[in-house]
Amino acid sequence: TCYSMIFNRQFAALASGLEYPSRFLSIDKISGLSDRFFYYNSDIFKSKTLFEPIDFTQCNLNFEREKQRSIKWLKDALEAEKVYKFSEREELCDMVLNHIDLQNSKFQKGMKDYVEHKIWISENRNKIRLIYALIRLLKNFTFGQQREIMWKKKIKYKCLLSELKGNN
Repeated sequence: TCYSMIFNRQFAALASGLEYPSRFLSIDKISGLSDRFFYYNSDIFKSKTLFEPIDFTQCNLNFEREKQRSIKWLKDALEAEKVYKFSEREELCDMVLNHIDLQNSKFQKGMKDYVEHKIWISENRNKIRLIYALIRLLKNFTFGQQREIMWKKKIKYKCLLSELKGNN
C-alpha cells in the first residue's frame, strides 16, 4: 500500500486481519484516499470507485506536508537541549549510589582519623603511660587530706593529657 502511494500506482487495501490496524488508519487519514481502504471483505464489492484511476495529486501534497513536518520535528529534536528525565527506578538507584558514596567517604575519613590517632598514640606513648600511671598511683595510694590534694593533681594531669591530645 505504501509503495503504491509513493510510486503513484493503482491499489486497493484491505485491513481485515491486520495486527496493527492503527497504522492502516493513519495512512488512510494522511493519504486522503479513503475510497481505496477497505475494512471488511464485503466493502470491496460495494465500492463504486474501485476500478477508477486514482488521482494522486492530493495524496502527494499530503505526504509532502507530512514529510516536511517529520523533518522539522527531527531537526528540532536533534537541536534541542538534551534533558533526560529519570524514571523512579533510576532515581532510586541514583539515591542508593549517592548514599554508598557518602558512606564510603565517611568510612575513608574515619579510617584517616583512626590512622592519625594511632600515629599520635605511638608518638606520645611514653608521656601517656606516665600520666596514666600517675593518675592510678594518686587514686590508689592517697588517703584523707592528701587524697584531696592528689585528686586536684589528677585533674591537672588529665588536663595535661587533653592538652597533649589537642596539640596534634
